[in-house]
Amino acid sequence: MENAFNKFGEKAERVIGVVGLIGILIITANVVARFILRASMSWSDELLRTMFIYGYFIGAAISLISGGLMGLELLGASFDKHGNVRAKCILNIILNIINSVFFVVLGYYIFNGILLPFIVSGTSTSTSATPAWVLPLGYGIGVLIMLIVSIKNVIVFCAEACKKDVKS
Repeated sequence: MENAFNKFGEKAERVIGVVGLIGILIITANVVARFILRASMSWSDELLRTMFIYGYFIGAAISLISGGLMGLELLGASFDKHGNVRAKCILNIILNIINSVFFVVLGYYIFNGILLPFIVSGTSTSTSATPAWVLPLGYGIGVLIMLIVSIKNVIVFCAEACKKDVKS
């Protein structure tokens, strides 16, 4: 299971990198069009905003997969220094349970407070007539991935704690 998450993270990193490059090209084309050709690309701001939201939240999920997000590192390092492996494992379980609860609450509000009203009303954007729910869906996708990763981490750390109890 861990390997599948790592493969997903690696592929998602590549996609986010390509999306970032496309964003840079769109910004450059818009600057050239606006200041040299005196023609505006009105759709570019909306597309870039959508790409930014998806890239940011899915990128945060990738960071969580790779363990790159902030945690209680000083406390964890202190446990490592003193050889208290069980305490560090328990700390990781608690942190991932807190993350899971946070992502469930956040996901609930993203769906009920942002996505559902746009879906029900059928609102669309003014420049491209894209359904208005497309932009905040990036929040939801990122939060859903982070919730899955947090739950997986709870399971992994609980399994590690059980192994340590068996060895003791």
